[in-house]
Amino acid sequence: MNASRCTAPGRRQVATLIAACLIAAPLAASGDDSKPVAASTPSAASIDADKHFRAGVAAFTANDLRIALHEFESAQASAPHARTLFNIGAVHAELGDRARALDAYERGLGDTTGQTSSARRAEVEREVALLRTQVATLVVTCPRSGAEVRLDGERVGTTPLPSAFYVNAGVHRLEAIQSGRVVATRAVTAAGGATVGVEIAFDADAAPSSAPPQGAGTGADPARDAPPKGDPAILPWVLWGGTGALAVATTVAGVLALDQSSRLAHARNQLGASHDDLVARDGRVRDFASATDVLLIATAATACAAVYVTLLRPSARTPARSSSLAGSSALAPTLSVGLMALRLDASF
Repeated sequence: MNASRCTAPGRRQVATLIAACLIAAPLAASGDDSKPVAASTPSAASIDADKHFRAGVAAFTANDLRIALHEFESAQASAPHARTLFNIGAVHAELGDRARALDAYERGLGDTTGQTSSARRAEVEREVALLRTQVATLVVTCPRSGAEVRLDGERVGTTPLPSAFYVNAGVHRLEAIQSGRVVATRAVTAAGGATVGVEIAFDADAAPSSAPPQGAGTGADPARDAPPKGDPAILPWVLWGGTGALAVATTVAGVLALDQSSRLAHARNQLGASHDDLVARDGRVRDFASATDVLLIATAATACAAVYVTLLRPSARTPARSSSLAGSSALAPTLSVGLMALRLDASF
């Protein structure tokens, strides 16, 4: 059997099979008319669950998967049953959410509220074995209790989490929220079939504190708790700005040195130029030339420092690398859920 998603003709065949099961189910339940059957009155919850169950089957055959999922979940809420959980898993698998499909299938296998055939359970067990190779198991630990944990913006639970949970293969965003603030964020890369352990470490400056305000006898250190003075990110800009200013000053000094040199040459060609005037002009040329050399050296030194700080100096704000798995998840695994993606229990 091909493990890829079924085609539209295959869906129509399954729909026909489901319709046949719906017709046959009451007949099979009636049994032999020659034998007396004890009458039983279904409860209101069972009637409501059956209504939602049949609506879910109809929505699934019409390819309204979201509506089908809603109806099956409503049926499960009214009267829990393993068949309903199996159908919820099948819809999740068809939607491509293999983590939720696996969770529903496993809950259905562990459900004892309703009878399911051994053949059906065997089908689900085979699907579970396949899905376990395609989803990851996330184990989250946290040194604090009472923090709300969210995965990709969806609430998972409150620390300490009671157990591990399944996630689809790929990159996920894990957040811890306390007192309405995000106090920790982690990026998690999960590969199919792997177990990922992630520890949520609270940032010291972001974790909420239940201690009284500073100065109320808590021993807080204002010098330690004060925000750091200065920003390392500003230093490169300061150095580059100084380099530019020195470069402008070097250019001006050089132009003035050339101007004075030109005036000195012109004065030497003049008849009657005094010796003192020539000496004074020569001194000005030397002064401007010396200033140009000094400014040029300062410009070069400042430029080197700016390059070093910008390109070579290690960043003081490099974040710690989050926990990740060995292996690449750049290519998402091909959806492979087998026929179970379209296999529904048609009778409640």
